[in-house]
Amino acid sequence: STITINVGGKLFTTRVETLSRFEDSLLGGMFDGRLPVSRDSAGRVFIDRDPKTFRYVLQYLRDGTLSVPRDACQAQALLAESRYFQLADLESMCSSAWKQVLVATFYSYKGDALANILHLDGPPLEIKRLRALFNGLLGPEHFAYLLDGTVLTVCLDGAHGGTEIPSHGLGTCPPVPVL
Repeated sequence: STITINVGGKLFTTRVETLSRFEDSLLGGMFDGRLPVSRDSAGRVFIDRDPKTFRYVLQYLRDGTLSVPRDACQAQALLAESRYFQLADLESMCSSAWKQVLVATFYSYKGDALANILHLDGPPLEIKRLRALFNGLLGPEHFAYLLDGTVLTVCLDGAHGGTEIPSHGLGTCPPVPVL
């Protein structure tokens, strides 16, 4: 049977069986009658959570797959939701998938402020590979990295002790798998 639920003000329609797929989860308890539920003014089950993140949870409940959000904040929110809804397998998938994502952020300001900084955050093996690449191109004085090997910051111009290089001068790297 189908049900329409209200999650943070957005309506989702799915099957009761989908929501109760994992008996030991919070949703399993809510939809098999073991746990009390709140209702909105129309009588629909109301869950006071972020609907943007819940759509990932519902996708997982429907088919067991996960599309990891590319936005780091949204990915962290999904990890928090997997814990809230007590979905251990989803939590594990979120944790392991995010470890495989490489996030690159480029900062550039004019004047005496920050100029042409590339910040990379990702899996230690990728950071190690990129660190070796930048070391060969620029020398070690032009970048910094965290001791745990998950973050690399590179200065790409002469303004702050770095070396100005065109973006195509970095060469080609094998693509990083993104889930």
